[in-house]
Amino acid sequence: MGKVVDDSNEQVLERSDYLDRLADELSRYQIKSSPIGKDLSIEEIFKEAYSHQVVKQNSRKKIILIHTALGRFYIKLSFLVRAKDRRRHLLLPRRRGAEWRNLHKLYSVGLDAAQPVIWGQNFQQTPNSFLIITRAVEGHTLGSQVEINAVFLGTFFANLHQKGFYYADLHPGNIIIKPDGQPVLIDAQELFFLKKLPRGLRSYNLGKLYLVLASKMSVGWFEEFLRTYNQSFKKSIPVHEIRQASTKHYKRHIKSRIKRCLKNTSEFEAIKTRQQRIYKRKDFAWSREDIIHAVENGVDLKERKVFAYKSFCVKMHAKGWFHKDRCLASWINSRALDMHGIDIPRAWGYFKFNHKSYFIAEYFSDAVPLYKFLPTLTGAKNKRTIIKQLARWVRNIHNHQIWQKDFNSTNVIYSGNRFILLDLDNVRFGRLTDAEKIYNLAQLNASIADTLRLRDRLRFFYYYFDGQWPDRGKRREIYNQIWEITLTKNTAVFGLDNSNASSFSIPE
Repeated sequence: MGKVVDDSNEQVLERSDYLDRLADELSRYQIKSSPIGKDLSIEEIFKEAYSHQVVKQNSRKKIILIHTALGRFYIKLSFLVRAKDRRRHLLLPRRRGAEWRNLHKLYSVGLDAAQPVIWGQNFQQTPNSFLIITRAVEGHTLGSQVEINAVFLGTFFANLHQKGFYYADLHPGNIIIKPDGQPVLIDAQELFFLKKLPRGLRSYNLGKLYLVLASKMSVGWFEEFLRTYNQSFKKSIPVHEIRQASTKHYKRHIKSRIKRCLKNTSEFEAIKTRQQRIYKRKDFAWSREDIIHAVENGVDLKERKVFAYKSFCVKMHAKGWFHKDRCLASWINSRALDMHGIDIPRAWGYFKFNHKSYFIAEYFSDAVPLYKFLPTLTGAKNKRTIIKQLARWVRNIHNHQIWQKDFNSTNVIYSGNRFILLDLDNVRFGRLTDAEKIYNLAQLNASIADTLRLRDRLRFFYYYFDGQWPDRGKRREIYNQIWEITLTKNTAVFGLDNSNASSFSIPE
């Protein structure tokens, strides 16, 4: 591991017993040294060590930066704690030394990378483990707020791909920009080598880089980077192709992040036994008894299925044989919506026991349902501002290809100057058709009181299209479709009189 550490943000510890204990622990490893690292031994490194920093530590990995008179070194220890990791390394034993071999291969073809110093493994103790020590690279990470030379980076990736390397773990922390502006690859575990890298893989790899840098670099910077990169190949890769690849990476990233709510991670906790299943945030301390107490003593919000207790909302569902678990769907969808930046109540946890499931989320005691909030608006300017906010909020949901099956104004609340989406088990993710968007708009339209007149509703649609306003004929067609669907709904409960629908028709 050769990543840089900002000394201003990390505490450097003086020489302590920790280094002695670490040296004793590593003495039990089967070790081999690299000629690239001048055949240094662990004893030589620790003899000159005077301080250390624990950069990362969990049950599966530990990364320590040690400061010595010989320079700074990263020690990365990997522990095979999980059964699936042990099976993987049993079937693919060479995977343990992948980073070690990759760093040497990069050096052999003249590509700049972290300098490998020592590799070792310990399969005599439980859990089995292996380590790699690399010399620290001075500089800044690719994601830091420093100037990055587009020509240098374009040349670096062109050389990497020309030599047949595909970098699967491309993120800002794994590339260091040295003081002279040259990039260095520091984590080579997920580096794969082919005799000739196909154009599709090159494009896909650059898509990951675009995803990382798009928000930090200008269009002109990326054009210069791509121009430099394409000079090394017969067939150029256009910008639009890299953007498409970037979208694929983004979707894959989102899916991966969503699944974390079902696993033990730094943010979430998963407990699965025969008697119960629990997924929750680590800072949420409720137990089964707390759930039962909240249901018994909370305020019934909806047909003994949803309860408010203090600052929490508890949704309860008795799952049938052929029905989905609505509470589990709410838990997973809450994570997905949060990842897409959609305002929702903060989800705290999912519990399942005694043949019932529970979803616990934040409760907004001051929130107002949309169908009650909009009729209270006064003043033309204020009403226009709120309608614009609502329209762009709905448009943002649709832009993320999110469909709320029951998108009426009872499932939208207003609190703290923002709109918040409820009823999360009815949310679906995937490509939205125009018909589905129109149906969503009709659901909202049917659940808003007739205090919002024709002008207000047309203004909502104007802001919803946000500069992509279709032609007059298409606008009339969409609006008529919305009202055709609206007339099939029970709108009286929301204060919308269908018998007076003609007053909402667009004049010829």
